Amino acid sequence: MAESWFNLSRNNQTEALEVAAAQIGRPPHLLEKDIWVVWTLSALNRDGLQAELSLAGNENEKIILAYEPIKVGSGYAASTIQLEFGGRATGEPHKRHIVTCDIETVINEISFPTAEPLVMAAERTFWEKATAAHVYCLQGRLRGERYSRHWYDLAAMALSGHAQTAIADKELDYAV
Repeated sequence: MAESWFNLSRNNQTEALEVAAAQIGRPPHLLEKDIWVVWTLSALNRDGLQAELSLAGNENEKIILAYEPIKVGSGYAASTIQLEFGGRATGEPHKRHIVTCDIETVINEISFPTAEPLVMAAERTFWEKATAAHVYCLQGRLRGERYSRHWYDLAAMALSGHAQTAIADKELDYAV
């Protein structure tokens, strides 16, 4: 049985991140963040792990998990995970979705967290992000903290086919 990522020494975690980064072609600090994102989705009780939870937002609608990074990039991708529970989200349409860590595909000897959260359908998320991007463009706000995630998400949805499915769903388009 594979050993848990969280039971490894920091040296072994560092080595795993560097090996995976070389094979996948993604920076090690982003692979580490991916592990924490998946773990955050899989559990709300974080006993024994070196992470700190806090609430944020005007109505405490955000949960922030801050972790002590092993690898640090340029500083653009913060060592935090932000879960948003805003009032705009209807939660519909939704489905269960299996989430795994990107690093898992190249290192079989280590057990990484997995999650199966109930998530909004990607097509609904596409319309929300496309609408937000449209507003950003109209306002001339093309850069700034946390904007690149929306552009990346739109590009990933276009590559995966979710954008095309969303565009074809006129009923969902009008509902958003």
